[in-house]
Amino acid sequence: MQNNSNNSSSSSNYRSYFIGGSNNISKPRLLGIIAAIVTSVLTIPVIFPHLLHSEMIIHILIHLVSVIISTFLIVVSILAYNKTKSTKILFMTFGFFALLIVEYMYLLNASDNIFELLIPNFNIELSHVILLIMVTLFGTSFLKGNKNKVSEGSNSEDSNNK
Repeated sequence: MQNNSNNSSSSSNYRSYFIGGSNNISKPRLLGIIAAIVTSVLTIPVIFPHLLHSEMIIHILIHLVSVIISTFLIVVSILAYNKTKSTKILFMTFGFFALLIVEYMYLLNASDNIFELLIPNFNIELSHVILLIMVTLFGTSFLKGNKNKVSEGSNSEDSNNK
């Protein structure tokens, strides 16, 4: 029985070391972990083939950083949504997913792994349509009111009339 408590204690220490405890996630550590994972996954197919092309590698690294940041924002917004269950944060999370998709497309385009994806018969780049969806989702998240949240000190009749 004592051995079992040591295992739970060691897993608790492990969790608190990497993510700052069970209730509070250390965002710098989370960003570092996400950056390491994304960079390690994309190093061989995207970075190595263009390592000696100085202009191209800078362009690729900019998009790589954008993929890392958008992935981090997705994870943080998912954690915030799990805590608050707010539809505003849910729309923002979907907006960050759209940003990740667009940045990944731009990264593959910058590394010459794919070319511009056009919607047939319209000659519109798919990335522009996804950007429009992203802006719409962000706008919806900012304009959406929380109807289920009642501010402290106000009466429920007042909040229904707003």
